[in-house]
Amino acid sequence: MTETITLKEYVDIRFEMSEDSVSKAQAAMERRLESMNEFRAQLNKQTETFATKEMLYAKIDALEKSIAELQKSKSNLDGRFWAIGAGLALVFTLVNVALRFIP
Repeated sequence: MTETITLKEYVDIRFEMSEDSVSKAQAAMERRLESMNEFRAQLNKQTETFATKEMLYAKIDALEKSIAELQKSKSNLDGRFWAIGAGLALVFTLVNVALRFIP
């Protein structure tokens, strides 16, 4: 008992089946695109928190200037301590000489 259908009915059934498949594929594609858009938005939001080259270069320049100032201060202090040490050595030497030759 084979049921016979007309060509028009067959084409209509196949067309409905293909429409159903296409609508399912479209729904799946929309879900995929939504998740891709969410991911893209998340990346954009994350990118906003990154430092720019200009910001980093400005910070590096400021740090280099600060380091240069600290190096100058250290050199200045080293020179002062050397001068104080030399002055104290001279004073002690003069005191020792004075104590030896002054009765």
